[in-house]
Amino acid sequence: MIEHCRAQLQGLTESNSFDHPGLGLNRYLRTLSGADNKDEKQWVTRLLTAAAASTANSAYSVAFRRWAEIVKADPARRFWFEGALAGPLAIGLGGASAMEIGLTVHHTYGMPVIPGSALKGLARRAAQILINEKALTNDEFTSLFGDTKTASYFVFHDAWYAPGSEKERPFKRDVITVHHPKYYQKRGKDAWPTDFDDPTPNAFLVVKPAMRFLFTMDAPSPGWGNFACNLLRWGLENLGAGAKTNAGYGYFDGDKWYVPPPPPVVQVWPQCTLTKRIDQGAVEVTIRTADGVATTLNQSKWRPLELTLPKETKERFTNKRPITADVTVRITGDSLQVIAIKAVGEASA
Repeated sequence: MIEHCRAQLQGLTESNSFDHPGLGLNRYLRTLSGADNKDEKQWVTRLLTAAAASTANSAYSVAFRRWAEIVKADPARRFWFEGALAGPLAIGLGGASAMEIGLTVHHTYGMPVIPGSALKGLARRAAQILINEKALTNDEFTSLFGDTKTASYFVFHDAWYAPGSEKERPFKRDVITVHHPKYYQKRGKDAWPTDFDDPTPNAFLVVKPAMRFLFTMDAPSPGWGNFACNLLRWGLENLGAGAKTNAGYGYFDGDKWYVPPPPPVVQVWPQCTLTKRIDQGAVEVTIRTADGVATTLNQSKWRPLELTLPKETKERFTNKRPITADVTVRITGDSLQVIAIKAVGEASA
């Protein structure tokens, strides 16, 4: 299998790109065994250039759409949001790599991914801050993340890279420069750092700023799901994900979150008093619930519902006399829509 992969990659030039950047970096570089150091650095540069030129192939685009559909099909249990990077993302630098500097990518498709375990750890750091500020109890913390005796009630899924277009390139080359390599290799023994050392730049791959990710988690209830999503967003915006966060890597843009609106809730308001008011041709209907909460609907929202009233009740209502009815409403965020009314009698004047 490895030899077959090598054979497929033999024609690599600097203008090429990979369908699977992780496979290209970790398998193709093995053909350089025995090459001198200069030749190896040239090949590393060419491989990184090819990886940085890679785009999401059609297979990944289909897989992402399928995953997004699965995520959004169960709004009562599965919660999601999207965010864009404010700076580069270096995730998995310490992972196994032929070039000694790793990058976590999707095993099957080679596109950027943030492991769910990393996101759970980030949310845990954010939750610990709330505990220190007495804003979260230990029992709530255990419910979120579990302990040695209790499993967590939440599942943090991997965050998938959300491709913006067919030509979007999610990776770019970056550099880590070691200024005192001998000092670090020998741990300070007979190799103290001085100004005479030659800096050693090491190129590696990161995810570009402005790339978007889809974050998903499973939660036992909408209240808990929204709380955990808010917690994770705060961590991504203020603590950062992955490596080199002290250098500005891994932070997400707080102005570019996309949070889906809450799913609509259908309620029946029993025994409401409905009052109709006509002023200069405009029609308004005020719905007053049994506990005194009043909602006013303008003509555009009320007129279609007038047709659902019985003829006799409609005539009474037209004559500005209040009626009593059970009102069915659909609530979506701050939006209210009346979807049915059932008159139960005429209210007293």
